[in-house]
Amino acid sequence: MDRFFPEKLLGEIFWDDQAFPPATQSAFVQYRDLPRTSNSQNFNMSKRMLEFLRKSWPVERTNNERDRGFRHMINERMRRQRQRHCCLALHSILPHGTKTDNNSVIQMAAKEIVRLQGRREELQSKADLESGRTNVQYLRVSHPNSGIDSMVDILKCLKNKGVDTTRIRSTFSPHDLFAVFDMQTHNL
Repeated sequence: MDRFFPEKLLGEIFWDDQAFPPATQSAFVQYRDLPRTSNSQNFNMSKRMLEFLRKSWPVERTNNERDRGFRHMINERMRRQRQRHCCLALHSILPHGTKTDNNSVIQMAAKEIVRLQGRREELQSKADLESGRTNVQYLRVSHPNSGIDSMVDILKCLKNKGVDTTRIRSTFSPHDLFAVFDMQTHNL
């Protein structure tokens, strides 16, 4: 071995004085980092457009993103403020003792609406009975073959007799059919 490397004997370093080239981590090079040659015909219009957009887009995008985020924040604040005002207005109508958080106000308003609708129907039927405009009839059928078919037959019968029903409330079960008919009288 000494005859192959006569000058590098007796403790001298075996390595060459030239440094190694830096190791590349990847064999891939980004498309935009490639140099453009003016004579090449393969640099088509779409590549030019992509390069143009890459140069001009980032500045506008950051400003637009900030503006869009700011507008979104302001719009959300305004929406919450409108919701708060509506909730407070609704809370002022509800009975005293209702909590002020949005969920409690909405739940209480829904319960109050259902209660008021029931009361309105009750008062309407009472007024109709007092004025003599309606006639209330009750129907109970025990063990019907089909509750729906029985109700359809009853409605056909009433229609053939010329009776106008203004309201029908019914309850179906396998053992019983119960219906309340509010009928309009024609002899006014």
